[in-house]
Amino acid sequence: MLVIVLRGPAILGVIGQGTLGAITAVVIAGLLIGHALGGPDPRTRGVLASATIYRHPAIALILASGLGMQPEDGVIGTVLLYMLVSLLLSRPYERWRRRVIAA
Repeated sequence: MLVIVLRGPAILGVIGQGTLGAITAVVIAGLLIGHALGGPDPRTRGVLASATIYRHPAIALILASGLGMQPEDGVIGTVLLYMLVSLLLSRPYERWRRRVIAA
């Protein structure tokens, strides 16, 4: 949470460039694709859908840094924004999935 607060300006800096819409589309598509390819078991579907959208932000930052250079604020903001959007959009899916498994 501290990282989000400290890097808040970097996150806000990338929102107005269409990044939020693109990230939202990628997360929703990932949930739908993971759910569709997860097989007939609702538990498997949920696990694959979650695994499809959750990415390790440290790996993204390492790849973005290239040859040991510090990633720009825009890259850091985009990675953190992806992390926030995936967490927020996965919550309703997770709640729905728990109801399906319980039924």
